Amino acid sequence: MFALSSSDTDHDGFNFIDAKHTTATAGSVFTVAASGLTSIAGQGSGGAIIFDTGTTASTLSVSNTASSFNKALLLMDSTATTGFSLIDAKVGGNSQFTVTAGGTTTIASGGLSVKGGVTVVDTGVTVSAGNVLISSSTATSASTNGALVVTGGVGIGGDIRCAGTSYAVAHTATSDRRLKTAIQDVTSAQETIRKLRPVTYEWKRNAFPSRNFPAGVFSGFLADEVKEILPDLVHEDSDGWKALNYVGLLPHLVRAMQELQGQLEASQKQMRSFQQQLQALQTA
Repeated sequence: MFALSSSDTDHDGFNFIDAKHTTATAGSVFTVAASGLTSIAGQGSGGAIIFDTGTTASTLSVSNTASSFNKALLLMDSTATTGFSLIDAKVGGNSQFTVTAGGTTTIASGGLSVKGGVTVVDTGVTVSAGNVLISSSTATSASTNGALVVTGGVGIGGDIRCAGTSYAVAHTATSDRRLKTAIQDVTSAQETIRKLRPVTYEWKRNAFPSRNFPAGVFSGFLADEVKEILPDLVHEDSDGWKALNYVGLLPHLVRAMQELQGQLEASQKQMRSFQQQLQALQTA
């Protein structure tokens, strides 16, 4: 153990320690100034290595006890701009956390846990594998609150499964003629509609709690029965659960009404003909 001290009250102009490289022109490699500023300068292909075998204290601890300061607690800077990592934290020789010179941050399989929130300013977030889980149970009563709030548009390239109630100002479906082929008129709609069995029912909420079924009595159809009549309107997932495209019933309902309207108009025309014949007989 050793101690260095000076009675000089001027903290500028000298170093407690000034270790220089063997090459005279290389300059100092390790200095401790009177102010306490410590500098380590790697010369040539060298650098600074902190080696520790202790188990009760941090190998390197950086702290500042000032009540206020406006500088970086740990500053890393390089003249080079590519081809290296600003940070490369390893465990057992394997990189667990890296930050490249370009700012790309890579986290190994341990994942990332953020408590204070995340703000993405520029290029967005890409999830190439796995899923995004939001475990907050915050309820929603408007488009401005809830566990997930999106102030802009949302683009989804796959299916959407909702275990609750969906609210919207309007729903639209792609229907441009230029996107369709094999177009045919719906026929025999009345017969199709007659085969459908409207029912009332209640959901099995206790048997399937994860589906968040609402309580109460509802009206509709059974997908199993509709599949026998209009199979194109029934979707079956990989687990065998059936779902019904209720909107797909509209064309059949419209055609059935058109058929009824045609029959009504034909009946009215026939009735007028009968009335005219009757009047002719009465005046004869």
